[in-house]
Amino acid sequence: MGSDDNDTPLTVSLWRSFYLKLPKIYLPGTKFDICLTIISTLMIMAVKCVFDYIYFELLGWTDINRTRFCSACSTSAVHSTILCQLLWNCLKVPPHHPSTKMSSHPQAIQDDVVALLQLCTGYMIYDYLCMIMYNNWTLGPEDVVIFLHHLNTVIYMSSTRVLAAGHISTMTLMFWGEITNPIHNTFNVTRFAIQMAPLGSWWHSIHPFVEFSYSISYAFVRTVMGPYHAIKITYDFWFTEQGRQNIPMLIRVFWCILMWGILIGSIPWIQEAFEMMSDGLKIKYDKNFDHGSKYEEL
Repeated sequence: MGSDDNDTPLTVSLWRSFYLKLPKIYLPGTKFDICLTIISTLMIMAVKCVFDYIYFELLGWTDINRTRFCSACSTSAVHSTILCQLLWNCLKVPPHHPSTKMSSHPQAIQDDVVALLQLCTGYMIYDYLCMIMYNNWTLGPEDVVIFLHHLNTVIYMSSTRVLAAGHISTMTLMFWGEITNPIHNTFNVTRFAIQMAPLGSWWHSIHPFVEFSYSISYAFVRTVMGPYHAIKITYDFWFTEQGRQNIPMLIRVFWCILMWGILIGSIPWIQEAFEMMSDGLKIKYDKNFDHGSKYEEL
């Protein structure tokens, strides 16, 4: 199966074409291109500005912290929707082994891989900048977990580019980590929207269904698909000849620590998802829910 198949999504073709037309900007003293990473960061910031305008100006939401959060979540959903198409387009092309060398794929797929890894890195940089910008240019205590997640992800992605192998492992983890992101962030928007929109609005009507749908999808992906692929990747790294040859031992150790660390770190959110799922359409995050001092109305 080639990369020029008729079923290649338009977003994938456009993103690949955009990437190939860009100049190369390398990290000093390396051949590690970061041009698309920089541009992706700026583009995602522009998307955030669009959502700021929609929520603040068009919808007239006045609570600064809640509205900024909703805008950031909407931006994240756009990023993950595009990213998952790129990921799926790359992952459907054999070979599928987690430790596969990048050179085993057609050049177009190799370009797609680099383009999507730079896009995701750009998002991580954008999100970090937003976190510190809204916290007086410091990293708040509640943001440390998110920062560590982003840092681990960037290190994993970047090291597969440097090694030119193992990209299937990081893309698989990214796909299953991002696939629930659109519904997750829709839920994040609706749980704050019902605190700002008037009673009887459509936000109040859809929120119970969004919360329940999110809880089912998140619980399933994080307890079934995530661990399944983590086990599969770990096995490939350590118990196949290709894995041992393509991935140096210290990198295998490091990647496995990052991979399982992120999965284990999601346990509190998994527990919450099961609680919401067991409640059915009886919502956990209602209009009067206290989200803490960070989201007190300004």
